[in-house]
Amino acid sequence: MAENASIEDLKKAQQQVKVLISNQENFDKAFELSFKYYDKNGDGQIQMNEYGQFMDDFLSSIHKNKHSFSTVIKNWKIADKNKDGKISKEEFKEEVFKKMKEFTEEQF
Repeated sequence: MAENASIEDLKKAQQQVKVLISNQENFDKAFELSFKYYDKNGDGQIQMNEYGQFMDDFLSSIHKNKHSFSTVIKNWKIADKNKDGKISKEEFKEEVFKKMKEFTEEQF
């Protein structure tokens, strides 16, 4: 497991995320690239394993540790709004934005 991020690292990452989500055009461009990256099979949906990779990559890049399978499942159930067993592009966009927004509001 990776070491924990320092408070300074978290604050720096937090500021970078704030800048990204404050500009819709930049966020949309970054999101499109992210969606294509995590949609490994190219079906236009995010599958459970692809979502798990997103959770590991995004959240560990901020907090420097991996999340448990139960955390991934819990978040999956929230993100899969229509409960069809996959996450659409719009569901994924909403989830990514929500996670980024939550991170910018954390107190360090």
